Amino acid sequence: MAGEWIPASIDINHYITNIDGQLVWQENGSFTSSCKAELEVITSETLSYSPTLLASCHKDSSVFYFPFPFLPTPTTDNLLNLNERLVNLDGKLRYVR
Repeated sequence: MAGEWIPASIDINHYITNIDGQLVWQENGSFTSSCKAELEVITSETLSYSPTLLASCHKDSSVFYFPFPFLPTPTTDNLLNLNERLVNLDGKLRYVR
């Protein structure tokens, strides 16, 4: 099926973690428990149409976002280019080390 669009998805929460407020690639990561994130497609000279995760993460990853919208611990804003570790293999999204 070369050239055809095929619906695909991957649970990125499994591959990204929060270490001291920074997003880091790591299997069994579970970053969503301590980060608020959204997916953007960024276009720039260095990141041409790159799917990028924008997140505000607590420096203490043991602090959880839910169910409270505001928490007393400091947060950091960061970006993670998903093209660094996620690839399309025959229409299926895969994590690569």
